[in-house]
Amino acid sequence: MTTCNYCSNESSLIINCTIANNNSEGQGGGIYHSGSSGNLNMRNCIIWGNEAEEGNSSIFSQNHNVTYSCVEDDWPGLGNIDLNPAFQGPDFHLSAGSP
Repeated sequence: MTTCNYCSNESSLIINCTIANNNSEGQGGGIYHSGSSGNLNMRNCIIWGNEAEEGNSSIFSQNHNVTYSCVEDDWPGLGNIDLNPAFQGPDFHLSAGSP
């Protein structure tokens, strides 16, 4: 995939999503949230294998609350893990041994 998720000046809620293998020429290869009037809230998501030429490769956000998610590069937040999700196949199904 070569898409980029971008939010600006809005509060965003993302639940139960997989954001993987994205590329960005700027910041936030997985997801980018800018602006000071909104928050990025993510819960129970997998953010893995994203690349950015500038800044953090998984998430770039000024205001964020990421919890109970699998995030590459050890993202802070309650219940977050930094363990390879063990994708199986090109459609991002999880293998039986996935953490």
